[in-house]
Amino acid sequence: MKKITYIILFFLMILTVSGCRNVDKDKIEYTLSDDGTYYILSYVGANVENLVIPEYYNGKPVLEIGDYACCHKSGPLHNDSKIKSVQIEANLTKIGNAAFQECIFLETINIPSTVTEIGAGAFSLCESLGSIEIPSGLTQINRSLFYGCKELESISFHNGITKIDAFAFFGCNSIAEVTLPEGIEFIGDYAFSMMENLEEIKIAEENKNFVSIDGILYSKDKKTLIQYAPKNECESYIIPEGVKTISGYAFAGNSKIKSISIPDSVGVIGEYAFYHCSALENINIPSGVTKILMRQFEGCTSLKELSLHNKITKIDYGAFIRCSSLEKLEIPESVTEIGGYAFSECSSLKEIYLPSGLVELPYAMFEDCKSLESVSIPNGIEKIDFNTFLGCTSLKSVYIPNSVKEIGHGAFGVCTSLSDINFGGNKNEWKSVDGIYGAWGNKQYNWCYGSGDFIVHCTDGDLEK
Repeated sequence: MKKITYIILFFLMILTVSGCRNVDKDKIEYTLSDDGTYYILSYVGANVENLVIPEYYNGKPVLEIGDYACCHKSGPLHNDSKIKSVQIEANLTKIGNAAFQECIFLETINIPSTVTEIGAGAFSLCESLGSIEIPSGLTQINRSLFYGCKELESISFHNGITKIDAFAFFGCNSIAEVTLPEGIEFIGDYAFSMMENLEEIKIAEENKNFVSIDGILYSKDKKTLIQYAPKNECESYIIPEGVKTISGYAFAGNSKIKSISIPDSVGVIGEYAFYHCSALENINIPSGVTKILMRQFEGCTSLKELSLHNKITKIDYGAFIRCSSLEKLEIPESVTEIGGYAFSECSSLKEIYLPSGLVELPYAMFEDCKSLESVSIPNGIEKIDFNTFLGCTSLKSVYIPNSVKEIGHGAFGVCTSLSDINFGGNKNEWKSVDGIYGAWGNKQYNWCYGSGDFIVHCTDGDLEK
């Protein structure tokens, strides 16, 4: 208790020495800066719906709204804001990072032209925000500025905007069209991704850095496909020859596209590139692509089969998670690394070929693959990590080589149909596998809890579960 008290006193002392703090009748907390101007430290009220930020306080200009000042949960005093509208008077020049983050009732905000800086995530997760006018003095849209503003219906960019940072409009589901001005020089990763109703992205023809082709955003040299609109109704798309990179989240969230043809010129496909493309049935991986990156095909629930060439070396975390129609996959011998959850919840997967170059099967790799009936683990595997086959309720038989030295918690948990484990070594080798027996020679069941009454077939005889 004393420790908590000291921490609170220390925090209050820091605030006190940083400036003179004042709270007005509307529960806005001001701090006087060294230059004789005020900035807003926090809004500590809870019931005001229409908040007004004044030009002056105690006769001195109010120039800044501080980081987290009016946010719903993360501010210094953790207010539960009910703010619906904000009126900011002239003089203000800066709105801090996450200043209004998660103000879920905020519908409108008026920002004067004097504002030249709005911090990262300032309006993120303002789920009721319907419209906003970007002030003329602003030159960049910072990271996650409007992230998750689901009701934001339109956005207009003036010609002075030169930079739109990563995640700026991610998840703004009500925006149907984006028109970018001539002066845009930089667009960050995933700036316009997962916008459910986005039909097209337009850009001024005079722009020197980007181009729109049929509403699809490319770099000006057409070597990078940046964003394919999630609401594009086309069922197939042929990516032009010469494209070298498909950006992360490029096709994510499109529920109509069934076929994507990727040219051999492509060497990089970003993370989440086809995330939740629920209608996708046919796609090719060109020979220049050597890695299937994180969650690249997650939720592609119509994808039944995919051919992986022998230049692929890595399949990353969750690459095929929830591909519920995927029935068969042959992983090429070139693959030496697979991430956790790579094939988790592939509920139709019946057959899988594992390459010999792997040294471990990662955590939850096949978790809840309820149609998987048998698995042959290749020689050279040393570890079967936790939950690797958890919930594979149709799994009947497994071959485990004597190279395996460790089996993790829940690796074969709830494999209710498991009847046979064929082990490539003798009984003593099986008993020495870490996780099978305890330090005193007693059997451990954490690795196979909830599973069937299987028999372990060793080279010198059988062992019961």
